[in-house]
Amino acid sequence: MEQIKYLTSKEEKILESFYERLAAKDALTEVESPTELKGYLFGIAITPDLIKPSEWFNDIFDVEKFAFDSENQFKEIYGTVLGLYNSYLNSFNENNLKFPYKFTKKEIKENDSLFLELNKWLYGFYLSLFLRQDIWKISSVLQKEENFSKKDKAISIAFILLSIIVKYYIRSIDEEIGIELMDDEDIGDEEAREFISNAPAIVNAFIIYATTLEDLRRRQLIEDLPELNVQGNKKHKIGRNDPCPCGSGKKYKKCCGLN
Repeated sequence: MEQIKYLTSKEEKILESFYERLAAKDALTEVESPTELKGYLFGIAITPDLIKPSEWFNDIFDVEKFAFDSENQFKEIYGTVLGLYNSYLNSFNENNLKFPYKFTKKEIKENDSLFLELNKWLYGFYLSLFLRQDIWKISSVLQKEENFSKKDKAISIAFILLSIIVKYYIRSIDEEIGIELMDDEDIGDEEAREFISNAPAIVNAFIIYATTLEDLRRRQLIEDLPELNVQGNKKHKIGRNDPCPCGSGKKYKKCCGLN
């Protein structure tokens, strides 16, 4: 198994220590581990809408049960978490963000620790999607609507497959909740491993969908910006090395100018 590393060894230890403290204080929330946090931040980074840290940072731990020991501790943890988020976001803006695990079907069948890690990552990713349900067409899927466009149908199928994986994971770690979730779509361990072997394609469907929406947003923004028009409706020429007017922070030639 290969993995794309977005954190240094020191940063990994900071996150592990942070979650150990949260567990000791009974201050864990739905995002219960560093692996789940990585999937959660990955999903936030690809969402084609700005989700500020002020909206999600305090959701990764129970603020009523956990307080930072010092300002330095807060800065260390916050900086590590935000640094990981920014790494994902920068890679996404450069069209270089990929599902961080590379594995074979044989590894999924035989490696229980890898199987568990992938379940945790996908669970964190799944939770992030609910921060912007409308964008990911979640309500339409849950209500079992059938009239999807070709673009929306792909993301809806990906969400359904992801939901099946997540439901298996929840059932495996919490039998009480698992009983409540049981229905005709329940899958066993062997089937779950088969589903997870398709995790790269499932996550990539979300990345493609998000990229398409982001490209449309930027094009519309450029068309609507008044400073790009001069007398006679002539378009103002943007230099290849000028900042892209879509607001991405990149040069025009490396952003909308690629189209």
